[in-house]
Amino acid sequence: MIQFYRNMLAILEKQPNSLVFSLFLVSFVSGIRLIGEWLILDGQKYFAYGGLPHHFGFYLAMFVINVNNMSLLLKRPWSRYYGIVGIGMLLGVLPLFIDAPIIDVATQRYHYVQGFHPFLFSDSLPIGESITLWIWILSFSFYIYMASSSCMKALRGAILTYCTIQFAGWISTICKGLIYDYFQIKLPGDHYWTMWWLLIAFGIAVAANWDQFRSVFHRIHHTFIWGIFVLLGAKLVGFVDTTTLSRAFIMSMSFLFVMVVNDYFDKDTDRVNGRESPITWEMVLFTIYCHMVLVLTAGDADFVLGVIAFLCFILGMAYNSSAVFRLKNNFVLGSLVEGTGAFLCLLAGGTQFGPPLSRWFLPLILVFGAGFMLASNMKDYKDFKGDFDCNITTLYVYLYEKGWKLGRTNLLVSITLALMLMVPCLMMYLLQVPAGLILIACILAVIPYFMMTRITTPEAAVRYSLWGIIGYFLFMVRVIPRLPV
Repeated sequence: MIQFYRNMLAILEKQPNSLVFSLFLVSFVSGIRLIGEWLILDGQKYFAYGGLPHHFGFYLAMFVINVNNMSLLLKRPWSRYYGIVGIGMLLGVLPLFIDAPIIDVATQRYHYVQGFHPFLFSDSLPIGESITLWIWILSFSFYIYMASSSCMKALRGAILTYCTIQFAGWISTICKGLIYDYFQIKLPGDHYWTMWWLLIAFGIAVAANWDQFRSVFHRIHHTFIWGIFVLLGAKLVGFVDTTTLSRAFIMSMSFLFVMVVNDYFDKDTDRVNGRESPITWEMVLFTIYCHMVLVLTAGDADFVLGVIAFLCFILGMAYNSSAVFRLKNNFVLGSLVEGTGAFLCLLAGGTQFGPPLSRWFLPLILVFGAGFMLASNMKDYKDFKGDFDCNITTLYVYLYEKGWKLGRTNLLVSITLALMLMVPCLMMYLLQVPAGLILIACILAVIPYFMMTRITTPEAAVRYSLWGIIGYFLFMVRVIPRLPV
């Protein structure tokens, strides 16, 4: 019998370890669980665990945790276990078949193991779920034994899986208490659980494949500005509260996922500029899947926020992907995408409170988006050499080919950036903000100009200028008044 199982596992391991197929199985199980639980429990929707996308976030996290655990125990690459873990995810539909005829709808729910139940059985947890959890533990440890012929590794695998099941609910609930009760931060639509599992999945993937993600996280401050635009949009029509912070976090995460895709398609440019982007296509696919779960989460919480997050995904793919349009190859279209991103983030903040919006809001953010479209070219200063060698027509490359010196173009971009940052200062004057605050805002507005023109190293100039812009807009979020109706 043991040899039979060895042969079966050998056949499975010989199949291509397609991450796409495995993520399809994750989606299949998530969808079946979503529909099955809804039907079995007489339409009592989703059990307060984050609505529609919760299952997709949870099973994605379970997939990542199991792949990572196998990789740690057997000392082999992640990619070797996509297939076997993906097939193992099908165990997720088993409780539905066991529980359908016997579940007590009045007292039982599908939920995490909470409180210490050493045998993973409790009165409130359906019996099928408990049985499946034990099958999961035994199957995982059995595979480890078959792959390593080591009883100790199999035991460690069983303990690791048991602890994952036993403590996942505890840790998640404790963290929710800290975020909701202590920090008073609430996600739109109470979607804590979906975001928790999405962050667990992405966080483990990043930690286990840090060499691939290092360059992205060294530039993570590039995503801060998008979240700050959300805060600014909310401040213009109302106020900033904890819901605004969660919306800003969602938009920042969306642009972080876009940056991962960007790094993959910018490999040639980065190599010329002395940077390596070792991220693989599989990790890009995983990131895109995470982005889709994020879009579902945003949309299930707030339809407008979901549409905005989806548009950011579409724009990010069109901007970066050579398989779509690669709009960044043309500085006019690329700048238009950047300006649209700023507009969407401001809109994500402004629509938090619903209609009616100030009649000044949409014209103002359209003007701001147009200004940002021009000023966003500053970031291409640091990549000029790589863009030129790889035929990416940024504004710097375009004007260089027209005979402009690099310093002259940088001066033009820096002046445009300063003028854009002066527009909110003018608005503060019209809204009768105290003169001292306007003066501080004006000083902050010209700091990025001096950083771009005085710092000789392009990469350092862009980095410090971006931090200056972040500081400027944080100040604006603090002092700018609400627009008149």
